Amino acid sequence: LTAGVGASVGAGAMVYETRVYILWNSGLGSMSIGYLGSPISSSAITNGIYFSTTNTGVDWVINTVSSSVITSTTTSTLVPSATWIRLRIEINSTGTSTIFYVNGVVVGTITTNIPTATMSPSYLITNTTSNVTKTLGIDYMQSTCTFSSSR
Repeated sequence: LTAGVGASVGAGAMVYETRVYILWNSGLGSMSIGYLGSPISSSAITNGIYFSTTNTGVDWVINTVSSSVITSTTTSTLVPSATWIRLRIEINSTGTSTIFYVNGVVVGTITTNIPTATMSPSYLITNTTSNVTKTLGIDYMQSTCTFSSSR
């Protein structure tokens, strides 16, 4: 993958990994981390494979959405505050299965509504409460694709 250029699911096995620090203790809003399609909008993600949450202290939600049709699963893993965590998404080479990890532990698998649209590694935070700061520290982000056929 090239910086600023998206990738499409199904060309080969894809992996997205990031290490983040969330400091977000109050207020309304949302956060989405993973592969998101364009245009990225706070009102609705139309294509993506990502983690989401509405606050710390609640469970992560894992999502796949294709052409605005979404599959969401609430995990049993809390979104921590003021702690570094590693998020990872693995997509198989045929684009038929996604596996989500938090700190190296599988938190869920989704096999429906996996998009074929071009997506890019992204972070999206919306804040709907005024005068409330939400902070996302990013240690690293890595996105790889091992192509199924030679290029």
